[in-house]
Parts: sequence; structure tokens; C-alpha cells
Amino acid sequence: MARYGYGMSVSGSRTAIVASGGGAAPSGIVVATTNTINVVDTFNIGQTISLSKISSTEYRTDAYSFNIGQIYCEAYSDNVNITVFRVSVILEANYWIYRYYGIYDCDGNVEVIYDNTSVQQVTSGIIPTTGWSPSLTITAA
Repeated sequence: MARYGYGMSVSGSRTAIVASGGGAAPSGIVVATTNTINVVDTFNIGQTISLSKISSTEYRTDAYSFNIGQIYCEAYSDNVNITVFRVSVILEANYWIYRYYGIYDCDGNVEVIYDNTSVQQVTSGIIPTTGWSPSLTITAA
């Protein structure tokens, strides 16, 4: 009698042959094989930024210095520019986080680090390209 779905080993034990139906592979950018990513942040910064891999948990650029808007400063009774100096996509506490750091100057000194974050849950070594809030577009460069 033929046995379907089993292979016979030399010792005579049976090993099941199983077809996996584990669902779709996660979509995103594989960190292990990607050295540069592009982030398009139309919500906050309004431009495409190229980030280089610093480690398996961080992509970053320090090459930018640009103003993204203004904040009211009581000392001047006026608005001052927020200047971005670093943009990163970083893995922290099992989440991928998009973050940019900025400074604004209300009294002649750098006062505050500005931090805007967008979080995506981790899928082992893969940066998600969709599902970010606010919306981002992330691609391999």
C-alpha cells in the first residue's frame, strides 16, 4: 500500500512532508542588505532625505541643516526658526522609530531638542515601508 505525504528514512521512521502556509512575507527593507534608505517626509520636513546605515539598529544623517518652521518665542515676542540637524530611523524597544532632531533659540542659547516620532512595530530586521503615522515613504536607495 502506498503512503502519501511521508518519506521513509533508513531506520524506518516516518517524516511528515509539510507545505507551509504561514502567510505573506513581511514587506519592507531588509536591514542586513541595505546600506542607504530614503525617507520622504511630506508631513513634517517636506523633502526626501537619504540616511546611511550606522548599525543594524540605526540609519542616520547629520548632513542636513535646514529650517522646517517656526515656534513662538516669548523672549522675543516673535517666532523663531526650528532648525533640523539630524534625521534618523532607529530601532528602540522593539519598535522602528522615525525621528528628527531640531533646535530653536529663544534667548541666544540653544534651548530645546525637538523630537518628532513615528513608530512601527518590529518585524525581525525589516524596516516597514508602509503603515507609518504620520505618513512616510521609505525606500531602499
